[in-house]
Amino acid sequence: MKKILYIINSLAQGGAETHLLQLCKGLNKRDFKLHLCVLFDDQNSGTNKLFKSLKASKVKIHFLSLKKSNIINVFLSFFKILKIINLNKFQIIHTHLPRSDFAGGLIKLFNSKVFWISTLHDAYIKDVYSGYKIYTILKYFYFKADKII
Repeated sequence: MKKILYIINSLAQGGAETHLLQLCKGLNKRDFKLHLCVLFDDQNSGTNKLFKSLKASKVKIHFLSLKKSNIINVFLSFFKILKIINLNKFQIIHTHLPRSDFAGGLIKLFNSKVFWISTLHDAYIKDVYSGYKIYTILKYFYFKADKII
């Protein structure tokens, strides 16, 4: 059985989050054990339809509950995620959205055994993406990814 850890910023109802739900629903639970790591604090995640659907799909959810979306907090989240990976012995991490990709890149630097997949959901450029500054670092990390979708 393969163990996959998905990493995403939040469970806000958006395109990346809906895509992730479809992935979790579509994978055979006999072949894959699925966990989800949510970086940022979601005030209403317990009542969120996406949260309920993920729980119904037998996905174990780890909330890191970071309060602010800044590079320092994302960097610190790396240690929490690394602990989750080591405790559960995940073979695959699959990240969605730039802040999660940043955490995935750090993980890959320190744990080359894990297979890292990154799904890019948009063009992360200055006029479109408010956190575009992180992309300077992400460009380096993306070369470390095993697969980019």
